[in-house]
Amino acid sequence: MFTFTTLPELFLESFGSHQHEGVLRYHSADETLSYSSSQVKTRVTNLALGLLSLGLKRGECVGITGPSSPNWIMLDFAIQIAGGVSVPIFSKIALQNFVHEVKDSSMRILFLGIEEEYEKVREHRGGLEHIITFGYPGAHPQLEDLLTAGRKKAEKHPDEFEKLIKLVKPSDLATIIYTSGSTGLPKGVELSQANIVSQLYAASENFRGRTGDVALSVLPLAHIFERMLVHYYIGSKIPVNFIDDPKNIGLYIKQIKPTLLILVPRILEKVYIKIKQGVAASHGLKKIIGNAAVRRAETRDETKPAKLFDKICDAMVYKKMRAGLGGRIRFVILGSAKLDESLARFFINAGIPLYEGYGMTETSPVITANCPGQRKIGTVGMPFPKVEIKIENGEILTKGPNVMQGYHNMPDETSETITPDGWLHTGDLGRIDEEGYLIITGRKKEQFKKSTGEYVAPVPIEQELMRIDGVDSAVVFAEGRHYVIALLFPDMEAAANIKKRISDAGADDKEFVQSREMYEYMKEHIAKVNAGLNSAQCIKKFHIMDHSASVEKGEITATLKMRRFTIEKMYKDIIEKLYT
Repeated sequence: MFTFTTLPELFLESFGSHQHEGVLRYHSADETLSYSSSQVKTRVTNLALGLLSLGLKRGECVGITGPSSPNWIMLDFAIQIAGGVSVPIFSKIALQNFVHEVKDSSMRILFLGIEEEYEKVREHRGGLEHIITFGYPGAHPQLEDLLTAGRKKAEKHPDEFEKLIKLVKPSDLATIIYTSGSTGLPKGVELSQANIVSQLYAASENFRGRTGDVALSVLPLAHIFERMLVHYYIGSKIPVNFIDDPKNIGLYIKQIKPTLLILVPRILEKVYIKIKQGVAASHGLKKIIGNAAVRRAETRDETKPAKLFDKICDAMVYKKMRAGLGGRIRFVILGSAKLDESLARFFINAGIPLYEGYGMTETSPVITANCPGQRKIGTVGMPFPKVEIKIENGEILTKGPNVMQGYHNMPDETSETITPDGWLHTGDLGRIDEEGYLIITGRKKEQFKKSTGEYVAPVPIEQELMRIDGVDSAVVFAEGRHYVIALLFPDMEAAANIKKRISDAGADDKEFVQSREMYEYMKEHIAKVNAGLNSAQCIKKFHIMDHSASVEKGEITATLKMRRFTIEKMYKDIIEKLYT
């Protein structure tokens, strides 16, 4: 049972007196680094006291940018224990967003864990006085200097660390997280210690840990969803494993054998596509059984008992799928975007326990969640403990101890988002069904009105397009226009396989994705998507881009959401051509 009221108190409870090996691990191609609880405490103590040697003031912002790792989470704890406010910056963000976040937060200190970004950060450092590198070979020595300064301070003042922890109050600001909004510059969401801690208590009610649990962290720690749940793991004494690159999850998951995993829907969508490709490439009886098992998993009522055929499918197909995830998964928790209902049913029927939730950075982040004993496919669950929801003019509003303090330096935006009595406007549309489950029906601002007066909801169409083999991401446009168009960002690996199947030309992959052959291939598959849409929603024209959508170009967020309005500005000429 948790007793902490702040994240620094959580740290002391988890690492203060308990001595455990391998509480935080980092896996790379070269080695596995493992930290014991005593090593974590010593390192965080020295980092926190070292920050004081840099003149860190209480309430001052300190940035962290870099891949998820034990170092990242230890720096996060150290900043807060030292009285600072941690400001995570997503890796490889657009330059203008980086400059804005550094300036808006007034940070003087930035921890940098990406070697390739050092020169960019140095050249556009703004008010940064200290750029402290960590986590890559040949990193500059400032982190060791900081640790040395902290160690000397700890030797002189052995009680200083715990005194610092006691100074942190639940009402103190814990972090400012800049939302990767679709329009304009990012907004800084202010979350207090109490905001985040309320979510840890709620998570402990809905998702109870067990002895022997092992967690695998894949999503960026700059994302509040992943960060909150890593705090929950730590508070629950569950070992946490980080990996060198989320793309390598397939290489490590069989080795780590996690019981707890957090994913975004796009990762599962890609797994599903690969499974179907594998079945399509098989032969004979194996192909017949594989196709039957996939169809059965997509359509079976998961609430009904399994039949003999389901048990055969499990033994011959589903069991191998679960083994591909390590064979021990108890929870796969999904957030960030809606998962297609048939895909959710497919994985659940295959014995992979998915629990879809809903939230936003402004709510620390969980608003509702499906959980063991309380799951309904097609919904995002019921309200998290102590969180309230209501529907007003079709929009979802929420209230609770998890609602942010406000947007940093944006009082007008804050008052527009949070009502005087504490209800936060989510901007999402939804309804509550007869059993109390929340169903998301769309975005308030993401519904196009065509020049014909007809309305088009783009997200469901985009989800169907992304199920086409060879499509990594898709963006639909129709606002103020008389028909719907789509920009397709290719999955270059899948495109290479398609080229082998349908092309005799010697074009390279980049040339092939924009070839006539690829266009005809996509045209055929888009016709199948259109067959399931109303006439007003049908895609009349499309364009295949010559690259996958990237964070660096600002086309997608770090959590794989398309930045529609940014893309519309970037590719204005292509879009206009599709409307001529």
